[in-house]
Amino acid sequence: MASVYEKLENLIRFQKSATFAIIAQKIIQHFFEDKQLLSQDELAKECFVSVSTISKFSQAIGYSGYKELYFELKREMELARFDNNSLSIQHIDIFEAVKNYIYLSKDKINLLTKLINEHSEINIFRSAQMSIAADYFLQLLVNRKKRPVIIDQSFQCFIDTDLVSDNSLNIVILCGRDNFSLIQNINRVVDKGKWFFISSERQFDKIESPTKNYLPLSFDIKKSEFHFRTLALQMIFFNIYQNI
Repeated sequence: MASVYEKLENLIRFQKSATFAIIAQKIIQHFFEDKQLLSQDELAKECFVSVSTISKFSQAIGYSGYKELYFELKREMELARFDNNSLSIQHIDIFEAVKNYIYLSKDKINLLTKLINEHSEINIFRSAQMSIAADYFLQLLVNRKKRPVIIDQSFQCFIDTDLVSDNSLNIVILCGRDNFSLIQNINRVVDKGKWFFISSERQFDKIESPTKNYLPLSFDIKKSEFHFRTLALQMIFFNIYQNI
């Protein structure tokens, strides 16, 4: 199921109504940037529209009204809020959680290692949030005499080249928001070459691929966030590096 953020993004991209686009942008600004929730009256005043227009907007993105949208935003805020209590997690707990994740995922990791050993041409598709881990992986592969290429949302021309071919291994590291263009381009070439996905479940569901080569990014810790995912991926990639 799409998050509120994704629904708002899609509305801004595809909605013909400029009024609805302005409302969506205001919600993103206040909620996702300023961490504020506006009442229906406050949002209407900020957007210079009527309260009924806010209700129609809410219905346009799948809610019965602004009240339901408000509570969904509040729920997402509570899930995403940085809880200082999470800092009480000891470093050893974090490393143990990642080690346990790697152990439970060993079959998938071994499969990815096998695919890497079978290919020299390797494309690494990565979302912005995964850039640190992907760049680290690239350097490890270069050290093993592979020919990796990083492909992100700014690399629009790759679909018109032979980078993605029947001989290439395509590793997708996908997590976070704002991956619309990258996923769209992956879906255009997903029928070529071998693929392996390292992704959150929500992002993987958007890929038009029947492959079972999928390692879900999920960890037994309180905050499965950027820092923990980056750490886990770097540990996984180093494990792979030792076996190629």
